[in-house]
This record gives sequence, structure tokens and C-alpha cells, in this order.
Amino acid sequence: MAYIFFAHANGFPAKTYKILFKFLKKYNISTVDTLATNIRSEDINWDKLSDEIIYNVPKTNNRIYGVGHSLGGVLTLLAASKCPDMFHSVILLDPPLFSFYKRNIIRILRLLKLDDIFSPASKSLKRRDNFNSKKEAFEYFKTKKLFKNFDPIALQDYVNYGLVENGNGFELKIPVNKEIAIYRKLLTEYPRKMYQVKGVLAYGSRKPILWKSDLNWIKNNFKKIKIYPFPGNHFFPLENPESTAMFIERHIKYNI
Repeated sequence: MAYIFFAHANGFPAKTYKILFKFLKKYNISTVDTLATNIRSEDINWDKLSDEIIYNVPKTNNRIYGVGHSLGGVLTLLAASKCPDMFHSVILLDPPLFSFYKRNIIRILRLLKLDDIFSPASKSLKRRDNFNSKKEAFEYFKTKKLFKNFDPIALQDYVNYGLVENGNGFELKIPVNKEIAIYRKLLTEYPRKMYQVKGVLAYGSRKPILWKSDLNWIKNNFKKIKIYPFPGNHFFPLENPESTAMFIERHIKYNI
């Protein structure tokens, strides 16, 4: 029996993906529900976050596949590069794995303190993070562009598991300031060992975050990772969970 260790996207606790896990129920799935829970916003860096994955991967003699969406994809790569025998292979779902050209743009903007312009942090700064009830939150989120194509169950799970009760109602489980801190620490250098990790990468072909230059760079540098387009946008694992599960299962079954 194969095992899956899943790492979530920034701002979306792993339980948001329960509908995806439902379609993968034949596998043993483990996760870190919320990365960076015990790390202060000012101390966040992606190297520390990848260590959380290493610490939480189950000890077993069975094959383990590291699966990660967005942030979770890059962290899974980092973890696999540090512990080459930990995963049989990795399955990356639209990771922000950028070419030198794009990373150089980010470096320059970061020096000018303008990097929020280029990252989702600019949208996170405007994110509403408090609600009177989960019903109010659900009605609010379903009107937003980010969530408009979410599977209804995934959206409900985001409300159910992405909010926690406070004294005045409910707030986001992953605080906005922590979400922003993670975006602002986007990697602009990759350790050489990352290039030796084997697996597959699916990128959202609609409104892609991975440009053609990124895909060419990945192809030329990650020789052991096969690249596939996925008919969706960056959030395809939460918008098309069944198709995403089929992609993951195909890789596990045939070791593509």
C-alpha cells in the first residue's frame, strides 16, 4: 500500500482538500494541517517550513509519495532534496518554481520593497479575516473571484476548517499576516540538490503562474521531473479534485 504525504498551499489548511483525499481513499494519506503554526511571522522562511514536512512524514517501509500544491509543492521538493530516500517520488501541483529570469525580477523588486506588486501578497493584504458566523463566511467567499470555481464541497471545507472561533466570531486559521510573510519569503535561490529529485509536475494551463520561460527552465534543469499541463487554473486541486486525484493515482500506479 502506497502512502501519500500532502503539503497544502499558502492560506489553505490541508483539511480544505478533504474532497481530493476522498478520491484517493485507497491510499494512506498524512499531512501537516497548517504549516508554520509554531513559527512567528517574522521568523518564517521556506527552509524551516520544509523541515516541518520532514519531521511529520510517517516512518514506514512502504513507498511514500510527496504531493504538494503551490507552496506545498516547492516545500516538498526542498524536503526531498534534504532527505533523498524519504519519498519514492514527488507529485507537484502548480508549484511556484520560477526561472532565473523571473526570480531576478523578484530580487530587484524586493530590494525596492515593491515585491508585493508581483506576488499574491498584494491581494492577501486586502483579505477579510473576521466573520460573525461560518454561514456569513461561506456566503462571502462564494462571491469572490478566487473561489468562484471551487468545488462546492471544497469551499465548504475551507469554511469549516479554515476558520477558528474567537471571542467575536470566527477568524482565519492561517492569519493574514502569516500568509503574507510566507509570500514575501518566496525562494529566489534553489539548492542544487533540488535538481536531482524525481517525479512529475502538473501546471495549470489557464492563467498560468508558470510562464513558458519557467516551464522551459524546469525542463532544462529538473531532468528527473516530467511536466504535464492540467486544464485548469492555479487552484485546480480544489476546483477539479476528481481529475487531480486521477492524475496523482496515474503517477502512483504507473510510476510515470
